[in-house]
Amino acid sequence: MVVSEYLYYFPNGKQAKIFDRNENQITFGDKFKKDFEAILNFSKTNKLFLSVSANYSVVKESEIVFLFFKEDLIFYPLPLGGDSWLEYSIENLTKEPNVKFLFIGFMNSIGNSIKNINTKYEKSKVTPELIPGNIPDSLRALLAQAQEATRVEAKLEYSLFTVDLEEESKGIQKLFEVFCPILDIVLRNKVLIWDEIETSLHPHIVNEILRLILHGKADSRAQLIFSTHDTNLLDLNKFRRDQIWFTELNSARATDLYSLAELKNVRKDENIGKGYLNGKYGGIPFIQNPLMFPTEEEY
Repeated sequence: MVVSEYLYYFPNGKQAKIFDRNENQITFGDKFKKDFEAILNFSKTNKLFLSVSANYSVVKESEIVFLFFKEDLIFYPLPLGGDSWLEYSIENLTKEPNVKFLFIGFMNSIGNSIKNINTKYEKSKVTPELIPGNIPDSLRALLAQAQEATRVEAKLEYSLFTVDLEEESKGIQKLFEVFCPILDIVLRNKVLIWDEIETSLHPHIVNEILRLILHGKADSRAQLIFSTHDTNLLDLNKFRRDQIWFTELNSARATDLYSLAELKNVRKDENIGKGYLNGKYGGIPFIQNPLMFPTEEEY
């Protein structure tokens, strides 16, 4: 069930209620009361009223917020069933010459000497002859239900040779996958939520991706929320104290989330990475009884 939910806005700089919900009790702002009372029968205990109001009313304020969550929150890695970032990137590199130009420039800027990229992006109807005969019948039946299949291909040209993307390193493959979506996020002022940003990427390249998202476009309102185990990113030259957050598992097996700004006695020139590893800010596992392999007699 939905325990609580609320939506407020700030016309003329003053806070005003759109709706406020506590379990099944929902109250409405005066401006929206008539519209929302007409759709109350669509509300359920396990359904967000935000979704109900966006889909069944004409209240633009609800629709705008609903569309933000639906279209402007971008996740990496994608949840199961999501569209492929690699397919998206190859489609853009195939159809948009400017995107290809920017990507080659980005790769050159981080020391990769790529000269050109040849990509193919094709969609076709799924027919029985396109399904390989050596796959299990259950998977074959599942593929047969699909109406459309996407075929992508990418070759990277260097001065002395050309190589398939599949033969490149994991780092190059990941850059190829994430660059176009990041470009879209920056240009369209979206919010990227990235789990373990450092995976398969060199620390210097991570820093360049951070610079591109946070400072690459002067008037961009794009935001990045990421998790990391890389203590090199705990740097007050890169982030403000209120932008650095820690998670810590408590005795009830719940996760506490708190900001560096909430902690006292943190100097402006402090080495946050070193302090974190020393346990100054919490959020780290303490190995109390290191495991030792038993001797043969102890088995």
